[in-house]
This record gives sequence, C-alpha cells and structure tokens, in this order.
Amino acid sequence: AGRGPGRRKAAFVYGNYDNYYSYRLVPASLGHGSPVDARLGSFRAEWFRGRDVCDIGCNAGLLTASVARIYAVRSMTGLD
Repeated sequence: AGRGPGRRKAAFVYGNYDNYYSYRLVPASLGHGSPVDARLGSFRAEWFRGRDVCDIGCNAGLLTASVARIYAVRSMTGLD
C-alpha cells in the first residue's frame, strides 16, 4: 500500500486529514448563536473564567479562540 510513481502525499491545511475542523461543528446548540465546536460542551466555565490559559497543540487555534471568547479568560496563549 505505497504511493506509486508520480503520486504526492496529501498536504492538509489544518490537522492531519481533510475537514479536520468542520466535522466537529454543531448547530448553535450551546446558546452562542452560531455553529460551535462540540467539544466546548465538555468544558466548565470555572476552568477558564478570569484565568491565564495555555492551549498546547492548538493547530489553527479555532477552539482556542472560542474558549477565550466564550469563557472570558484573562489571557490565552496557543502553542502548536
């Protein structure tokens, strides 16, 4: 199961496969008005509100930015 001559390895913009972010979006089920990442429903506000937060392995930072906005962090740093 190798790549044949002339075939190139796929290069993805975010993550390591196609549609890395889009499949996680759900309708505005968390009351924020626009589609949100389903993982946000697993978080608790007290983990983030008013705190300095570091997201290690954030990729493009879409979830990182959502956490910062929704949970009103004091500061957010994303490292990938």
